Amino acid sequence: MAKNIALVEKFGSNPNRAFELLAQEAKRIDNANGIKTNALTDGIRRATTMYDVFANREMGHGIEALNSFGVAYRAWNVSTMLGSALLASLSDIAPMIKLARMHNLSVAKLMGNLIGEMNPFNPKDRELSFSMGIAVDEITSSLGRFAAEDLTSVYDRASQVARVSNTAASTIMRASLLNAWTRATKAAWSKTLMNKYANLPKEKKWGQLDAKDQSFLKAVGLDERTWEVMGLAEPMKDGSGNPLMTTQSILNIPDDQLKHLGDPVEVKNQAVKKYFSHVLDEQGMAVIEAGLRERTRLYGKTHGGEILGFFGRGMMQFKSFPVTFLMRHGTRALRDGAFSPTPFTYMIPLAMGMSAMGALSLQLGEIANGNNPLTMWDDDDPDVALSFMTKAMMKGGGMTLLGDIVAAGADTSGRDGRDFLLGPMGGDMVKLAQLTSGTANQLLNGKDVTSKTNQMYMLAKSKIPGQNLWYTKTAMNRLMFDDLQNIIAPDYQRKYKRKMQKQGRSQWWESGEGLDGLNPIDFEGVVK
Repeated sequence: MAKNIALVEKFGSNPNRAFELLAQEAKRIDNANGIKTNALTDGIRRATTMYDVFANREMGHGIEALNSFGVAYRAWNVSTMLGSALLASLSDIAPMIKLARMHNLSVAKLMGNLIGEMNPFNPKDRELSFSMGIAVDEITSSLGRFAAEDLTSVYDRASQVARVSNTAASTIMRASLLNAWTRATKAAWSKTLMNKYANLPKEKKWGQLDAKDQSFLKAVGLDERTWEVMGLAEPMKDGSGNPLMTTQSILNIPDDQLKHLGDPVEVKNQAVKKYFSHVLDEQGMAVIEAGLRERTRLYGKTHGGEILGFFGRGMMQFKSFPVTFLMRHGTRALRDGAFSPTPFTYMIPLAMGMSAMGALSLQLGEIANGNNPLTMWDDDDPDVALSFMTKAMMKGGGMTLLGDIVAAGADTSGRDGRDFLLGPMGGDMVKLAQLTSGTANQLLNGKDVTSKTNQMYMLAKSKIPGQNLWYTKTAMNRLMFDDLQNIIAPDYQRKYKRKMQKQGRSQWWESGEGLDGLNPIDFEGVVK
């Protein structure tokens, strides 16, 4: 319903016909401006695809039962695989800082706002963020970042099984604090940007801005008239007394101050749309989450009830972040051309920042898994530092898709590049095929099936919601799952420890030994 209302407001009573006319007019103008036919055709096709998906036009719906099963499966993956996603999300801080510096924002103020938003004893900051509309989609944002867009609308159309899976996914994302982190990062960034615009339009008229600043503001959606309107608005203040330029600030401007610009109501509405769209657009650059542009690039016009859409969504699950990162930041980095200095000056500091946060995330992940932190530096072996830096870059997302592929090949848990390429659904299908065919052959040949039984156990364990929650998974493994594994495969823990020793890794809570395996975390081994 909300989409239909938005389409009517934007395109009129016949949105489809209005869009077709606009597309034809855009094609005529571009032809007149000498734009190449291939680029013109590709642009119109992309715009049409995005409109069709948004308006649900000319899209097949396939088999609803297949779509419901796909929704249930992907939601279940969220509940079983993303319990520790918060630790990986720490790399969000790097693009937030990068965008803050681009906008000449105070990084210290940004971090202060983030701490305030995360403070459980300070509900006023969160209430203000909700009232301003910059953090109202806490659940859907987190699901949109790490899952798929259709998980958030499952209550409208999916089966009871899909609803149960979606409930499990939402519960785990709340329990892991991922929802709270996503909401806090978005709110903190937006409030910091709104604080800038509370003062700058009053201090500097549009003509007083240098050409570079004017060009940047126009590129992000703010023009001279909007700037003038913002300069007349009276900012509101947050709980700490910081002024914020909100949409209500613009709407509260007295009409008589805007008559020289036209109809005051229309002027204020246009300014609100441009300003708030700019805030949300920059928020989406600072805190990466897939939007319509990225989803249509991944899935096209396919539907989850079609064979192609079903398998495509299953295999591409959890891959929206690197794709969105490349599309958004890559586009901005190339704004001055591929051979200009901008791609290097933009992407290299961003990649370095994400790698630095990836190092922190990597070490916290090791501790959460019951392992001691990895060695970052060894005077006797320079390869140790290089190996750690590579892992940090891959963990933080500084290498985007390439990093994910390399990380899968170097993963100590046994994943390989195939797991990345096939995604969760493809990986599960391969594992089930190997287990069923391999176990049958071993039974027929009278061979020991202990290893296959252990693989079945590990696959079943990996599908339990919440089993990898970052603050409980080591305790659950040592006090419950390790005992079960010792019964199924008595030699597994010994082989696993031997493998860790070969990799130069150790545990602060020894696997298979219960409470007797508890030891202090070894931080001294980080630097040797």
